[in-house]
Amino acid sequence: MKNILTALVIFFYFQANGQNLIPNPSFENFNSCPTSDGQITNAIPWLNANSKTPDFHNSCAGTNCGSAQPGVCVPDNWRGSQIPNTGNGYAGIFVGAGSSVREYLQVQLLSSLLAGKKYELSYYISLAETSDRTIDRIGVHFSVAQITATNTLSNTPQVTTPAGFYITNKTGWTLVTDTFTAMGGEQFFTLGNFNNENNTSFISGLGGGSAVAYYYIDDVSLIQQGCPTIDLGNDTALCQNETLTL
Repeated sequence: MKNILTALVIFFYFQANGQNLIPNPSFENFNSCPTSDGQITNAIPWLNANSKTPDFHNSCAGTNCGSAQPGVCVPDNWRGSQIPNTGNGYAGIFVGAGSSVREYLQVQLLSSLLAGKKYELSYYISLAETSDRTIDRIGVHFSVAQITATNTLSNTPQVTTPAGFYITNKTGWTLVTDTFTAMGGEQFFTLGNFNNENNTSFISGLGGGSAVAYYYIDDVSLIQQGCPTIDLGNDTALCQNETLTL
């Protein structure tokens, strides 16, 4: 019987502690294959937080469209060449670098965050080859209700990459990870640059040929930390056909 209880504890632990709250975290699922840029909403249930055009890249669009429509192939596309960190897809956004254009990735979480609980956030990011610039302070904001804007979102992100941390890796993926404590009730995840043009720090001269900063994003994860305490009572022996209510 002890083995049964142990198995149940492990089951409850992973149910409560191991679930990724980000749906479609690797941009594998879609209602239709992307046929052009700006179709992030094809990767259901991802959303567009403003009037700009975040991209959905997937190998279903082809493997090489570096100079022709639809421009969102994998691995070769309009912004460079990158193999997904996992699976067949990833997202792509402009984050502003001497430019007013800011795009955001947004999605509703699988469940609301719990007040006072600590969560671990992680995602993989890669600078596109055509980008000559990169920024620091990429942020993630968690909100109770969906946030939208015409262009730049002015909300204060709970998680931000450090000032002076410039992602310049174009050949592979960089893991970004951090933890934060939820206020409670947060249901929406939004990733991007929350600073206006005057407050956006960037470096240039990265040899991309295009005076922009464009990032690929893959494998987004949000997991509650800590092991819950579960009391299943004393060990109990059962005969055949007997039941026990926990």
